[in-house]
Amino acid sequence: MDQVQLEQLIKNLTTLPSETETVEFKENRFSEEDVGKRISALSNSANLLDKKKAFLVFGIQDSTHKAVGTNFVPSREKIGNEQLEFWLSKHIHPGIDFRIYEFKFENNPIVLFEIPPAYNQPVKFNNVAYIRVGSATPKLSDYPEKESKIWNNINKKSFEKGIAKENQTIPEVLKLLDYSKYF
Repeated sequence: MDQVQLEQLIKNLTTLPSETETVEFKENRFSEEDVGKRISALSNSANLLDKKKAFLVFGIQDSTHKAVGTNFVPSREKIGNEQLEFWLSKHIHPGIDFRIYEFKFENNPIVLFEIPPAYNQPVKFNNVAYIRVGSATPKLSDYPEKESKIWNNINKKSFEKGIAKENQTIPEVLKLLDYSKYF
């Protein structure tokens, strides 16, 4: 996403009356374990609610949805010798293509995690699946009816009819495809 798209997305998200099962706001950093749990929960909730994406946004005040900025800079965070993004990707199973954007909105530093829905099984962090219930993040196993619905949604979708990668330019598509084999 470019700067204009990111700004428009934040404007749209901050007009929500409150956090949802697929949108969570935080002002500043919290533990990497909490970030991992939120990614799991938001991905599973996106599947449950049939959403294309879920979002974890740092730098937005939860109560007012006002941009206040954050001191959390994921690209500088390390756990041991590993970058945060790499560390998270090792602890999230199955692997999902979450994206992290660091940018300015209204002169405030913002961090946006863009999280895809669970697609072939519930997403787990450290072998535990989480879900959003309102603004809470409990274990998915405590909500068997929600887990059942996630599995039903997964079983209804055909992999072959899904979109492999969105928002690509023509040169990017040509780079990803071995189109010469088609000819």
